[in-house]
Amino acid sequence: KQTDFDGAFTYSPLVSVDFGSSSFEIISVRPNPAANTTTICFSTVDKDVVSVKVFNTNGQLIFVQETKTEEGLNEFNLDVSEYNKGMYFIELENLETKTVHSKLVKTSEVR
Repeated sequence: KQTDFDGAFTYSPLVSVDFGSSSFEIISVRPNPAANTTTICFSTVDKDVVSVKVFNTNGQLIFVQETKTEEGLNEFNLDVSEYNKGMYFIELENLETKTVHSKLVKTSEVR
């Protein structure tokens, strides 16, 4: 509703908003920091094939694996037990070559 200075008012048209997951994105990486395993929770628009990549801070690719996904929320369990302590970068890439990124910290012990 908008009211003018003279007291006259009008209503705005209704607009539909969909808050559903309608994009390719990383929802969470947990636990983070991680000592042994971490779960990457992400969403996809359709059934897809996603490439999961992990890079070290030098930009070297240290892990890559393709996984089939379903429309909506998906999870990927990543074993980091053999990784050195430090920061890593996660990259997910779908068949449309869209990429999303997140950071992961590897710890030496469980907190």
